[in-house]
Amino acid sequence: VGGLIGAGCAVWGLDAIVWSGTLKTIAFIVISPVQGAQWIDYRREIAKVRERVEHPHWYIKYNPFTWLYHKTDEALFPWMQKEYVNALSWSLANKGKTLFGATGFSVMVTILFVMFNKGVEFFPSTEPRQANVQIEMPPGTSLDITNDVAAVLEQRIRGHLGRHVRFRWSRHFEQGTSVAEFLQEDRAGV
Repeated sequence: VGGLIGAGCAVWGLDAIVWSGTLKTIAFIVISPVQGAQWIDYRREIAKVRERVEHPHWYIKYNPFTWLYHKTDEALFPWMQKEYVNALSWSLANKGKTLFGATGFSVMVTILFVMFNKGVEFFPSTEPRQANVQIEMPPGTSLDITNDVAAVLEQRIRGHLGRHVRFRWSRHFEQGTSVAEFLQEDRAGV
């Protein structure tokens, strides 16, 4: 939240802040954990876990996947912990090498990104192959008038696009609206 507020204030000043939303967000960042801590009965939760461990359900106790998971975890987790402690100890003992390696890796990734970048395009330059058009008429407009307006719209779209266009109409007569969805087709008519 602070980063977003700071970025907005840097550009537009304090006028950019919507105070009601910001204060609600800040309040619930504090209130939610406090409520959770107040409403959790730790003794009951610990008793439930202890009961499950000491007297497991028959399915958990005799399930081969559970057994396999626990046996693998008993062997793998201590090894992973030991390797993590070794790596952390080495990096804390060799701060210069760690910092140099991390910086070098970041520079290498940046260089590779620049060299082999295929481009990031959030809004492609291709035209969409379909569009929705909504015609709103006053309530109570007759069906004949709505059809005439839709026909004029169809002609204008066909003239403007200069291509084969297919239309699908969906009319909502009780609201006096007519929605046209037209799809551009290529010259082959596919």
